Amino acid sequence: MKRAPAGHGEGRTIPVEPSLAKGVESSDRREYRRANEYLNWQMTAADYDAGPDFAGHPMRLEDVHKFIKPHLEIPRDAVVVDLATGTGHAFEHMLKEYKPKRVIGVDWASEMLKVARGKKRISHAVLADVSQIPLKTGSADFVSAIDGHAIRSVDPDTAFKEIHRILKPGMQALVTVPYTPGLVSAEEAKAFMDDDYPTRHIREAGLDIIKADIIRTRTGHEIVVLARKPGK
Repeated sequence: MKRAPAGHGEGRTIPVEPSLAKGVESSDRREYRRANEYLNWQMTAADYDAGPDFAGHPMRLEDVHKFIKPHLEIPRDAVVVDLATGTGHAFEHMLKEYKPKRVIGVDWASEMLKVARGKKRISHAVLADVSQIPLKTGSADFVSAIDGHAIRSVDPDTAFKEIHRILKPGMQALVTVPYTPGLVSAEEAKAFMDDDYPTRHIREAGLDIIKADIIRTRTGHEIVVLARKPGK
């Protein structure tokens, strides 16, 4: 067991997976970051939807959905896999319209999954990250990875290969990544998106790009990529 760092829920004891605990003690930056992210999600889960990080999410997701809706093909009674589901809010706004049979929330933070199940935003909870999704090959009708948290926390090539694996042939995956203007120009960001992350990794995983763009939402900017697994 690892205690939360001072100033971050001091006094609460948070369980850390062995691989993550090892990362805290190592000099590897990615594992150290993953461990800190894990602790953060565990500690903030209960109050996340009422916190400042959540405030603009519903409007942003509505704008993303409005942009991508003409291209979405989510069959009725679909099995949807929502990666890094958190409290399950990201796909919630689509539930009534698309009426999936199951929404499987995948997250590495058990406390987040507990909240998502409690709010009935997901029907099944899977404790895992996207480097090894414990679902059968070709079992998903649609995969969503909103905010890119799921992808950024692991090797993106591994993540997109797993998305390709669990998708049924002909089915779609939606990936979004927040973009902050000012760090680079919009043109540079668009070129980076087209040539590298995430579209290059998506193509190399064997998925076809349907739509990829940077959009402006009411709360910021978002890289939005919709892809399809070839076949029928």
